[in-house]
Amino acid sequence: MVVSEPLPGYAHKMNEEGGAIFRGTVGSPSAAPGQRWLPESAGGVARYLGVDRSTGWRILRALADQGWVNQDAGATAFSLNVTHLYDLAASTHEHPDLPGLVTPTLTRIRDRLGESSVLGVPSNSSMVYLVFVSSRHAVTVREAVGWVRPMHASALGKAYLSALDESQLEETLARLDFQDTETGRAPKSANELRHVTAHARQVGYATDMEECLPGVICVAVPLHVGQERMLVGSIGINGPRDRLVTLGIEQTAQVIREEVAHLEDNFAQSSGAEMRFPQPLRAVGSER
Repeated sequence: MVVSEPLPGYAHKMNEEGGAIFRGTVGSPSAAPGQRWLPESAGGVARYLGVDRSTGWRILRALADQGWVNQDAGATAFSLNVTHLYDLAASTHEHPDLPGLVTPTLTRIRDRLGESSVLGVPSNSSMVYLVFVSSRHAVTVREAVGWVRPMHASALGKAYLSALDESQLEETLARLDFQDTETGRAPKSANELRHVTAHARQVGYATDMEECLPGVICVAVPLHVGQERMLVGSIGINGPRDRLVTLGIEQTAQVIREEVAHLEDNFAQSSGAEMRFPQPLRAVGSER
């Protein structure tokens, strides 16, 4: 179960009514940078938060009552309720079937590029991983559903921003805090991010060139659904810098754009009950 935040002291409210707040810090050397894994028992939560075991139990029970975690039958272990994450993404055009409909596309992107693929949706000034398909590489960026990335630093966030109209963009920029990241490479002001967003709009994709995490590159494009083309988030990939540079940023972006364009066509032409997907394509970099 992941309740991580990429920045020290960065807090994310998981439930307005319950007031449950998870706070995270930059991951320890035993975890991926920026990641914090919350143990799935009351004792583990107590150790993680520095509280007694009974308090850890009450926290888990409160989250279970609000629907954020599930308690395994006949056990004291808890697991993240992934389907509840869509409520976290404060979208006014929710599509409850979105995770299932997007997963085949993410799997195809992963198989063509060899790197982890993700659907991120906006929540306040962050992007939340709603669907995640992990790379099969032995060495990869360890992430999962529920991960949170700052909108101003992540490729997912910048791709999302690039698809907003001018008034929506200005409204969103006004509420971003531009908190610095681990690498210090992220945009530090609305004006800087405005230029970055304009470039992403021009080229059709956004990048995170080690702006969130050292040694990690991400590429993403915005995702629209339905005939009305409602913007719901972004789809992208991430991986170690050396492998992404070898693939080529432009080539990587083109693959993602192709798959997302096909997905958007499916959304526009059907109700979502019968999505059509093309036959598997040769992976980028594979032998001909």
